[in-house]
Amino acid sequence: MTTSPTASGAVPGAARPAPASLLQAVSDIVARPPGPAWFEAWVADADAVLGADHAWIVLDAPRPLADDCPAVSAMPRAHVVAASSARAQAVSVEHWKDTGRDSFHATLLGEDGIECLSGAQARFADSPALRAVGAQACVACPLRDTDGAPCGYLALAFDRPIAAGSGYAPALRILAAFASHAIVAQPVMANCISRLREVVAQYQVLFHDAPVLINAFGPDGKCTLWNKACQQRFGWTLEEINRHDEPIALFYPDPEVRARVIASIGPEPDQDFAEFHPRTRGGEELTTLWSNVRLPSGEVVNIGMDITERKRAERVLTRMAKVDSLTDCWNRAEILRQLTEVLARPAPSTGEALAIVMLDVDHFKQVNDGYGHLMGDRALRHFCEQVKCCLGDSGKLGRLGGEEFLVLRPGGANAAMVFFEKLMAALRANPLDLDQHALTLSASGGITVRLAGDRDVSDMLSRADSALYQAKAAGRGRAVVYG
Repeated sequence: MTTSPTASGAVPGAARPAPASLLQAVSDIVARPPGPAWFEAWVADADAVLGADHAWIVLDAPRPLADDCPAVSAMPRAHVVAASSARAQAVSVEHWKDTGRDSFHATLLGEDGIECLSGAQARFADSPALRAVGAQACVACPLRDTDGAPCGYLALAFDRPIAAGSGYAPALRILAAFASHAIVAQPVMANCISRLREVVAQYQVLFHDAPVLINAFGPDGKCTLWNKACQQRFGWTLEEINRHDEPIALFYPDPEVRARVIASIGPEPDQDFAEFHPRTRGGEELTTLWSNVRLPSGEVVNIGMDITERKRAERVLTRMAKVDSLTDCWNRAEILRQLTEVLARPAPSTGEALAIVMLDVDHFKQVNDGYGHLMGDRALRHFCEQVKCCLGDSGKLGRLGGEEFLVLRPGGANAAMVFFEKLMAALRANPLDLDQHALTLSASGGITVRLAGDRDVSDMLSRADSALYQAKAAGRGRAVVYG
């Protein structure tokens, strides 16, 4: 509770100011800097400037100004923020105790929030606190919080009656409105602004340090948002990007691809994650997923995930599931799947668009027994290298198991036989060095072509296996065409 002496030693009951000078006084008071000290100055001037005998200000507790205004023990629900004298302070405390907050606002202030009382009015006569100080009139106006609810009041009391048109009612209404907005609500607004700044700072940190790609480009193509993850992954700073005439072209050099990217963040941005392949500063092509979010301002923010390494790992795993780890050719499941896929397509009218060659490395058991299995593995890899060289891009090679392989190539039986002879020549020309011993490999082959009635891989494999058996029986080192 704070008590201020009567300003300028004014004598109670002094001459009342004219309405014009009263409004000028109000203007001067409002011009003072807002804050808790404003209440002190206001009650100090209540006698000399406003011509009142008593003035006080009460705020409900707890209120934002409570730290600046200690609580009054006799008035647990309110603080006397300031009073012009000890008598005014007593009036404020006792009157609040007599009427209570709800009753005060309902009776003293009335529906319009202000009322002048004189000795002839019963409600004023029923206030022991006002009668105790000899007050003959009182003018009061509520202070309101940010929600518009009453949270206290300003009051002036006089030792003689005042006229209803004296100007005190509008003057006090102006002062109360100023105090409500500039002082009472100020701490609340300051707290809201402080909290808003904290939230903004948190979101700025989240945006900048989030482990995902976040950026935005304006209608002019310039980059407006570029977080740390983008800078680290792509290699450009925001300033470097915007020095380019067309920033998006840095990431998507192909005009057609760039057009699709720009369309995805247009008036109706695609919020589903879509795959794009932007380039980094070093020229690396990334695999990314992007989703676009339109903000209330109309700006579109792009949120992306870099899945380049994951895609690479998936490709490695996919290849491992299809490739024979020893020879690096297709494994049994994959080569048979590819053969099945070819057979599922309609055969050309010639009926001989596909030939298969089943190969078996001759006397391979002797290689394993004579040089060991590690050298045997080297022999298989050498064999496959020679097959691939002879095939080039015209065929496919798969390992059926052990030393047995399957070749798929376009063309008829004659072309398949030419390939086999080429392979045998390559094996003779490129012997394998095993422990300083030149080992020349050879193979036997069974050849068949696709027939009009072939619907299943077993049909062709059975014929090729039969032809291979004939080649082995005939002395190995040769190929036989089925039929």
